[in-house]
Amino acid sequence: MFKPFFICDFLFFTWFFNKFRSFPNWLKTLTFIYFGLILFDCLDSWFWHTSFYSPSIYFIVLFLYFIILSFYVIIGSLDDWAPVQNPILWIASARLIYYLFVIVIYAYSSISFFNFNNNLFGEAFAIINGVANVLCNSMFGISFLCKRVQV
Repeated sequence: MFKPFFICDFLFFTWFFNKFRSFPNWLKTLTFIYFGLILFDCLDSWFWHTSFYSPSIYFIVLFLYFIILSFYVIIGSLDDWAPVQNPILWIASARLIYYLFVIVIYAYSSISFFNFNNNLFGEAFAIINGVANVLCNSMFGISFLCKRVQV
């Protein structure tokens, strides 16, 4: 169920951020490359059941895209007169913080030793992911409280 969620998450937030802040050509190209990577992974795992790469490396690369996208939207939102009241800034910040937490989880699991990973990673994953989800969803909630700008 994670991959369909991941595809929907990618498509929705790419569309959502592009709606409010038009992407430059380099980010459009990067977006198409990452979308192709997602489709390749889905086809690879659903139909051929082979693995040409480590899944944790794949997720780290995709999380880096989400971090770049969120950072780009945050920088673009700072030119607003009241950035704290900008809901897009809160949403992009929530995603940036969430994926910074999550990339630590996947980077840690991919470079740690197998036995050490089994003993500590289960509890650490649950705690870090839980804290990241609470922060992300709280910031999404704050974005609903922001003053709406007429477009």
